[in-house]
Amino acid sequence: MQEFLWEIWVGKRNMHQRIQMDLNETPNAVFQRIIQQQLGTDNEIKTRTLDPNTGKEVDTKWKFSYRMKGETSPLSEHAPFGQQGTSEGALIVVRAVEIRANTIYIDGIDGLQSEEISAAANRTPLIITAIVLLVLGGLLGYYYFVVLPEQEAKAPYMLKVKTAPNSADVVAVLDVSKVEDYKKKFGIKSPYLKRGGLTTNKNRFTMKIPKKAKVIYVEVSQKGYVSWKKGVPLKEWEKAPGKHGKMDPTDLLKPGFFPEALKKVPPKPKFKKVPASKPKDTAIKYPRRWRSVRFGIDPMHGGDDKGVVGTMGVSASKANLLMASIVQKHLKSRKRRRYRLYLSRKGDTKTPAKKRARALRRAKLLLQLDLASGLEEMKKNVETIKKGDKTHKVNNGVAGFQIFWSDKNKKSKATQKWATCLGKSLKNAGFVVRPPRKDEKMTSKELGIRPVQGEAPLLSGRNPAVRVVVGYVTHQEEELALLEPANIGFFAKAVEAAIICYKAK
Repeated sequence: MQEFLWEIWVGKRNMHQRIQMDLNETPNAVFQRIIQQQLGTDNEIKTRTLDPNTGKEVDTKWKFSYRMKGETSPLSEHAPFGQQGTSEGALIVVRAVEIRANTIYIDGIDGLQSEEISAAANRTPLIITAIVLLVLGGLLGYYYFVVLPEQEAKAPYMLKVKTAPNSADVVAVLDVSKVEDYKKKFGIKSPYLKRGGLTTNKNRFTMKIPKKAKVIYVEVSQKGYVSWKKGVPLKEWEKAPGKHGKMDPTDLLKPGFFPEALKKVPPKPKFKKVPASKPKDTAIKYPRRWRSVRFGIDPMHGGDDKGVVGTMGVSASKANLLMASIVQKHLKSRKRRRYRLYLSRKGDTKTPAKKRARALRRAKLLLQLDLASGLEEMKKNVETIKKGDKTHKVNNGVAGFQIFWSDKNKKSKATQKWATCLGKSLKNAGFVVRPPRKDEKMTSKELGIRPVQGEAPLLSGRNPAVRVVVGYVTHQEEELALLEPANIGFFAKAVEAAIICYKAK
């Protein structure tokens, strides 16, 4: 505890009192304690006063200060003494603030009588108020009619960009060749000025555009969003400044010039989508001499062995049979060419291998038909799609036809010729080639011909035979292309052209 001398003024009367107090206490708290101690004594401190404006009693207002070594400093009534630099030995002065007319508060002044206060209140505030209003009116008039028009005539345009996202990069390029003293103002040597910056939540991008400047180019960009651009890129403008149009700065200030928000860049697919087969018609030209052909077709799978099933719900078993039937029907329509045709199965039933071979025993040229699934290839590219109320797995990164042959065939050279003719014919008819897999052994990369892996009894017989995997029904576009009836007709004509190629000497 430290001891301080308190000097308390109420009007013309003052009193002194020594009191011990803690420097952590506030002046107001200590003063309230003194007031309580003086209640009912000769030195009672009155805390109510008369308001001359209303004639009602109001609480007295107090002003605190302290004196130390002849210097007086103000005190905050609500901050602790220790925080205000007060030390022991200081004189604490508390002075009542008098209320005068029109609620003007000043410090109490010795010797000022109540009659003088009342007389001064009647005239002084009105005179002061009138003078203040006249001065303010003159200043405002001068500002609005003289200063402001001059500033607006000289002030540059203020470009403000508030395009979302808030962290977008904004770049504006200006042609300042017509701006007087632009080299001094902007510290540049070229006839253009380039400004850029980041917009944020608190500080959006702003830029001063000189009155005589022209806008060459503006851009708002952000990673992950589609950039918005207007004007001519700076490099093009520098090549021929006079040939390119320039935007007026006032255009940039119009509402709606800049977009409210940038569009997000659509997510890139995991893998590049490969093109699908697009079958087309093939020109057919027979040689003058033509002998009949015994042609056998083996549509693979059947019955419970459905093979791959595409998003359209058609199994490879049914699709293979449909293609084989259309090829057979097309070749039969060439009556003058005397085709003899054989199918290994006529219905969607499971047919044993021996029975298939027996059905094709008279054929001198064989073709196996099948469709492929890409779900086991490039597995990272497999995605799930919804079609109706069902979900399907697709792989749009694998497409194209493949041709297989067996080196165990008794007529391997003729078989390779048959495979080459078929590959060329399918390419000419708009079918794309399935590129080789990694480290896959190929006979012809350009035509998609490769040796068959494992046992293939039909391909290793006595007559030329190949297997054509026409395409992938797990590729959405290729599935539609392969199962379209008109496109199957184009496939049939491609097979016919391949037979003509094979029979040619």
